[in-house]
Amino acid sequence: MDIQFVLDPYACAKYLVPYTTKPEREMSLLLEATHKECREGNMSVREEMKQLTCTFFNHRQVSVQEAIYRATKMPLTYSSRGFVFVPAHSNSCKFLKSQNMLKEMDPDDENITCLT
Repeated sequence: MDIQFVLDPYACAKYLVPYTTKPEREMSLLLEATHKECREGNMSVREEMKQLTCTFFNHRQVSVQEAIYRATKMPLTYSSRGFVFVPAHSNSCKFLKSQNMLKEMDPDDENITCLT
C-alpha cells in the first residue's frame, strides 16, 4: 500500500489520474481476437457485431467513478428535457400506394395509403 502525505493537490491529482483513466489495452486485443475468429468462422456482419458487443460488455473495465455511480444508482446523464415513451405497433407504418395502383383507383377514392 502506498501511503504518503499530500502536500501538493496538483501532484496528487497528477498521480491519481493515470490510475483512474488507464487505457484498456486488453480490450483492444480481445476485440481483435474476436474479430479474427468471426472472420475465420464466416459469420454474417450482424452475427459478428453481436459477438463483438458481447465481448465488449463481458470484458469491459469501468472506472471507480462509474462503478460508484452505478452502485448508488446515481444518474450518469442529465437532460433538461423530459421524454415519454409512446407504445406503437410496428405494423402501424403507412406508405403511399404505388403510382400504378393510384392510377387504377377511382379518382374520388380517399384510401391512398396502405399499411405494411
